[in-house]
Order: sequence, then C-alpha cells, then structure tokens
Amino acid sequence: MDVLTRTIISLTHLEAQIESTLSEQSDVETEVRSVLAVLHGHLESLDSLRATYTSYRLAYGKLVLELERRSRYGAAAEQVLENALASLEAMREGVSSSVNLHRVC
Repeated sequence: MDVLTRTIISLTHLEAQIESTLSEQSDVETEVRSVLAVLHGHLESLDSLRATYTSYRLAYGKLVLELERRSRYGAAAEQVLENALASLEAMREGVSSSVNLHRVC
C-alpha cells in the first residue's frame, strides 16, 4: 500500500505541475499573440517602406536617364547652332570677298 500511496502522491504532484505548465503556456500564448500582432504591424510598415523606396529608386533612375538625354540633346543642338553660325560666317566672308573683287575690277 505504501507504493500505491507514493504513486498517488506523485501523480497528484504531476497533475499540479501539468496544470501549472498549461497555465503558463496559456499565458505565454496570450503574450505572444499580442507581440505577434505588433510585429505584424511593423512588418506591414516595412513592406510599405520597401515599396515606396523601390518606387523612388525607379523614379530616380528614370530622372537620371532623362537628364542625360537632355544633356545630349543640348550638346547636339549647340553643335548644330555652331555649325550653322560657321556656315553663315563662311557665306558672309564669301559674299564679302566677291563684293570686294567687283569693286577692284
């Protein structure tokens, strides 16, 4: 009977430990769920920031390309203008020299 009494006492202690463990587990689950909700909110914020950053990075890349395109266009337009001015100057000098030739003759 002594063995049976010790077994019952051990089972009673085991029951108390299991109840305590289940209570702690329930408390931990409740706390973890509230922390998980906060973490999920932060994750949504980070995802939104990532999407915004990606959008800005894409827009910046397009801006850099547009600035380069405009710079090339400006340089090409300046070159066309310089060539046109050089042609006009050459024509003016050609007309001026032919007028001087007619005056000499």
